[in-house]
Amino acid sequence: MISFDFTFHSSDPLHWLLLVGLLGFLPGFGWLIGRNKTLSRSRKTVRMLLHLLLWLVLVLFILQPVWVKTAASSTILVVGEEVPAAVAWQWQDSLGSPERVSAEEFLTEKLAQQADSVALLGQHFPANFLAQLVSTSVRWHPYVAEDQLRAVRWQGVVKQGEMQEFSGAIRSSKKQLLALRFAGKTLDSTTLEAGNQTFRLQFPVFSEGRSFVELFLDESPIDTLRFFAQAAPTFSFQFILQTPDFESRTLADWLGRQGHTVSIQTTLSRNILQTTDLNRSADTKLSPDFILTDPDNITNPQVKKALGSGKSVWVLGLSPVEDALARINRALGVGFAVRKISTENSVSLAPSLTAQPYSFVPVAAQLPHGEFPVAIWKKPGKLMVSLLNETFPVKLSGDSLFYDRIWSSLLAFGQPAPRNQLRADAPVFSGLSSTVQLNNFAALPEFIQIGGDSAAVAPSPLNAQSATVDYQFGPSGWVSLGDSVEVYVQDSTTTGYQTACLQAYMQAMEQPLATTNNLREARPLRRQKIPGFVWLFLFLSCFTALWLEPRVGK
Repeated sequence: MISFDFTFHSSDPLHWLLLVGLLGFLPGFGWLIGRNKTLSRSRKTVRMLLHLLLWLVLVLFILQPVWVKTAASSTILVVGEEVPAAVAWQWQDSLGSPERVSAEEFLTEKLAQQADSVALLGQHFPANFLAQLVSTSVRWHPYVAEDQLRAVRWQGVVKQGEMQEFSGAIRSSKKQLLALRFAGKTLDSTTLEAGNQTFRLQFPVFSEGRSFVELFLDESPIDTLRFFAQAAPTFSFQFILQTPDFESRTLADWLGRQGHTVSIQTTLSRNILQTTDLNRSADTKLSPDFILTDPDNITNPQVKKALGSGKSVWVLGLSPVEDALARINRALGVGFAVRKISTENSVSLAPSLTAQPYSFVPVAAQLPHGEFPVAIWKKPGKLMVSLLNETFPVKLSGDSLFYDRIWSSLLAFGQPAPRNQLRADAPVFSGLSSTVQLNNFAALPEFIQIGGDSAAVAPSPLNAQSATVDYQFGPSGWVSLGDSVEVYVQDSTTTGYQTACLQAYMQAMEQPLATTNNLREARPLRRQKIPGFVWLFLFLSCFTALWLEPRVGK
């Protein structure tokens, strides 16, 4: 698209050099035309007038004359420095704004006292400009270039073994791969089509302490995600099964390798039980945090006792599904509901992973997992049922990372709420306020230590064990939260900083002070420029006339 957007800056020496060059343009061509002995006097006059007209158009284009007129509308479109002129023209047409200016022009021409409303396009605006809009109605239209991230979110503090989720939006220029990688290994990926779209990537947190992964667009790194991983809590698991199969033994082995205590209780015959333990000494009394069982053992007294005391119960092997869920609902007083989605015996979810041909029907007290066909029911413990078939084929196929992801995600989904949990959403930016969450504290502190400061804790009015801390972080880098947690603070050069600044500004503008607009009796005056289509017409007319003049006279 041809752009005729030009502003003469008196402080720019190149602009003055261009103007001086134009001043010598007309005398030079006049001298050359006058020396031409083959032209008649009338032809010389016509050619000189045409060159004079082109010279006048060029001078006017450099100086960009303006005039003042009464505005038909009191809305001004202010364009950020990163927004291309073609995009700005499109927005100006769609908004119906009669005038489009930069932030510098807005300040220079003192338009703040004339505008009833301002539309901001883009993110890059100086602070002194934003300060002029306190008593003006402001609408913000973010602009993000192609292949740049927007609205990105992830967890700044997680537990080792939990699922880290990175979500956001992007305007992809073409079909390409978006992937999270660590040390050259892909943790999760998704294929982007051309155009605007959202994405969500997940992976189990495998490290402890300060951690990071890189985000790649095809083979180009576009962002680095830093987060802090707390040491994973260890739980005790008890398997209560009629006959342990290869699926349950593979899962028990995986849990044991994660450091958890595991006890497998098998019914050999009536009143005869066999127990196999992992990571548990013989004299240690078992108090399970989780009970994993099947529909045949759902009436076991240990199951009801665990649910009543706030523990978690997982029911695996639902086959046939409708009959198994009916037995669970009757025995435990819950209301899981499913519907059949396929006539096949199973549906494929991923290579080597299948599920029963059912999906959960939305029920108020039933909470579905975001990725796998699993749901929980709080009672007051967590009762979790799974429509997954065997998961051990995933591990046998060699994809141990995906197997870890499945069970790490389900473990985080179904585990009891951990005590004294600190959370902070990322990204956290230097100089901007962020919120730290305190969850499931037996006794909430009045203050928490953030770096070298003490920040006041604001208890939740709805939950006596939860609170928040609103804090404006200082210099970038790792900052301590409490005794054993850290959060990474990003500086002003990182992705999303300018957007976060505008979001904070717009939130502040929603306060009553920003909604009191001055009443104006008359419509304001506006400085009007020659529009781009007029310049295009003038240049085409001049060059066409100069091209035709020597040919018409022949």
